[in-house]
Amino acid sequence: MLFLAPDGKQFQTRRAAYQHLINEKYDAKDVEIMKGLLMTFEKWQENSRLPPGWIFKEAAANALDKGKKRVLYGYNFLTTEGDYFEGSIKPINYMKSSNLYFDAHLERFHEFIPERQALRRKSMENWEDDKNLPDGWRFKMSVNIDNNPGKLYYLAPDGKQIQGRKSSLLHLIKGKFDEGDVNKMKDMLIKCEKW
Repeated sequence: MLFLAPDGKQFQTRRAAYQHLINEKYDAKDVEIMKGLLMTFEKWQENSRLPPGWIFKEAAANALDKGKKRVLYGYNFLTTEGDYFEGSIKPINYMKSSNLYFDAHLERFHEFIPERQALRRKSMENWEDDKNLPDGWRFKMSVNIDNNPGKLYYLAPDGKQIQGRKSSLLHLIKGKFDEGDVNKMKDMLIKCEKW
């Protein structure tokens, strides 16, 4: 599929056409239409943690880590100025070097990745429920190379992943969670780890 601009230039992707519209200063309505097509057909999204007008797309790649297949997640970004970035380092440097962006933009951007990671973790199906855990908490056991049980992880209601019961208890205490929830995790330590 090719995209033909009014000036006769052809583009193989909507992203390239979108960037062309921005760079050639086409009407804002036309830019917004193309942005809408990117969001509708190519899974680009807006997010309040990004600078106004920016959009992002989740990217995934398969990798081997210590003989184990993993999926690595990352993000691609399109700026209001038409710049395209893969990963989160380049957009940070871009904002730092531009007089269009302020500390507030950087602060919100730094919240973006952890927020997206928490959302992805919460949507994963490999977490299990346990009535002995505090409300909203879930757990999973990783599997090591030999298919033996690996590490124990907990998923807090906010999507934060925590390794082990002790760290989870500390998270509950530091986060000033309900005393009943703290006691449930203490009971798990006593029962399962002989504290």
